[in-house]
Amino acid sequence: MEIKKLMSKLVLIMLVIGVIDIIGQGNNSTSKLIQRKPSISGYVKTSDGKPIKGVTITFSNNGGSTITYSNGYYIKFVPYGWSGTVTPSKQGYTFNPTYRSYSNVTSKQTNQNYTGIPNESELTWNSVNDWVYQLQNINLNNIGETKFDLVVIDYSSDGTEEGRFTATQINTLKNSSGGQKLVLAYMSIGEAENYRWYWDDSWDKDHDGNPDPGAPSWLGPSNPQWPGNYKVKYWEEGWQEIIYGSPTSYLDKIIEAGFDGVYLDIIDAYEYWGPGGESGLNRVTAEQEMVDFVKDIANYARVTKGKTDFGVFPQNGEGLSVHSDYVAIVTGIAKEDTWYNGNRPNNSTYINQVIENLDVFKEAGKLVLVIDYVTKQNLIDDFYSKAIEKGYIPYASVRALNKLTINPGHEPD
Repeated sequence: MEIKKLMSKLVLIMLVIGVIDIIGQGNNSTSKLIQRKPSISGYVKTSDGKPIKGVTITFSNNGGSTITYSNGYYIKFVPYGWSGTVTPSKQGYTFNPTYRSYSNVTSKQTNQNYTGIPNESELTWNSVNDWVYQLQNINLNNIGETKFDLVVIDYSSDGTEEGRFTATQINTLKNSSGGQKLVLAYMSIGEAENYRWYWDDSWDKDHDGNPDPGAPSWLGPSNPQWPGNYKVKYWEEGWQEIIYGSPTSYLDKIIEAGFDGVYLDIIDAYEYWGPGGESGLNRVTAEQEMVDFVKDIANYARVTKGKTDFGVFPQNGEGLSVHSDYVAIVTGIAKEDTWYNGNRPNNSTYINQVIENLDVFKEAGKLVLVIDYVTKQNLIDDFYSKAIEKGYIPYASVRALNKLTINPGHEPD
């Protein structure tokens, strides 16, 4: 019995000695067993020090991932001796550095910071705050170097079919060195122009401004203020087929070139043809027919052609604000000569009526673009001040619209 007790004590002593001996073997065994996992940690912030929450920090080589806290901080424990790369990611951001590399990590790594750089947000209609309007002597490179958000130009460099801008040219303008741009193509829907692809010289062969026999029934007399422009009965099918509905139509050419929308001119033609208008036709349906025409153009581009965010901006005809369906379907409205006619101020009655109509569009969340053809600096300043106070987007230039104008003190940003 005593011998058994003695043997048990000897075994216990030997076991204790063995454990001590193992511990005494240095760092080769037990030190590795009890070594804590090292951590990698840091912050992800913007260049001005604002923390970025929700950044995914991915560790390669089976290291897993983690996400930054509301203060931008992250921490991740990795296996002892881990090697690999760490990469931050979050939609809408790029990061500097794009990743970090590690080899045989055996101790904690702190201050492994990243700077998040917000990607330039896509320009939308609602983010436009300046615009430029030029129809002649167009130089796409010069316009591209400016910071204007919205550009209104002709679909052609010289108005002809041969001078049409290509999809590549328009795409380059939209993504030019001056910044992203939304680009509208000018399209007159209330007058025909004798330099366009659809015009036939036989329609007014003697150039007296009146349609000759055999001219389309929709063609009216020329506009004495703009020689070469002819009034049209825009409600007639023949004219509307020129404007939209086939691969060779005006609107289809514009869509094919990659324009973001259309800038529709001579909307106020309904006044010419309607009751009391200069034409003498006294067509009671003229106003509603213009509303329907614009709606058809918008629906064709957005639904039939699938360009769901296609912009539609009528110029003038602000009196159509009484038609809620018209206000709803347009992206915005443009208005000429609100406060000034050239360098002469308009009367207050006229101004107040215009503003009352434009405000209907503004209150509906639509862009209101205004252009006054003022050329004196004090009038330009006054025009910009009045427009901005109303929440409109101003641009001042020459009435011929044949130059790129950047007004001192009112440069695009």
